[in-house]
Amino acid sequence: MFQCISYLLMKDKLVQNLDYVANNPFEYFIDISDLDKNQHLVKDLDLDYLDGAIYLSYLDEQIIGFREWDLIDQLWAYFLNMIDEYLIDGSSETYFPDQPIKLNMKFIDPEKILFTVEIGMELRKFFLPTKQFFGAVIASAKYFFKKISTFYSNDLMYAHEIEKITELERKFVI
Repeated sequence: MFQCISYLLMKDKLVQNLDYVANNPFEYFIDISDLDKNQHLVKDLDLDYLDGAIYLSYLDEQIIGFREWDLIDQLWAYFLNMIDEYLIDGSSETYFPDQPIKLNMKFIDPEKILFTVEIGMELRKFFLPTKQFFGAVIASAKYFFKKISTFYSNDLMYAHEIEKITELERKFVI
């Protein structure tokens, strides 16, 4: 159903052509689940400025991908805040940390959510099953923050985000 994977931009990879990156993503990005097998790449990561992409698709239709790369740890935090706000208000929106890409969630009915991605004049709309969508995003965010935390000497680096995930899991009963 949902595919939600975090990728990190490899050091010294300069993105100049988004079409090329979209067609050749693994020349630029590494799946965070592959970091253990590629320890030489970990030492090159700038842990204070973590560029990456969240690849999110539903039923093989890409929602966001490698073209929409940004500061991935901040983007994950924004996603978590969006879900929290949605659960309170029935809608939420945010922008990517360093790009003019707008994300929006709106209540349709108890089973469906309207998720939109706005990039310039392009508006992509997705009608998604709420529980599965939130479940996939929260689980992937949890995996991302726990995985990345292992590379920091400070165990508290993402403590706030991990706490937010635990809170969302309780609220949403995942």
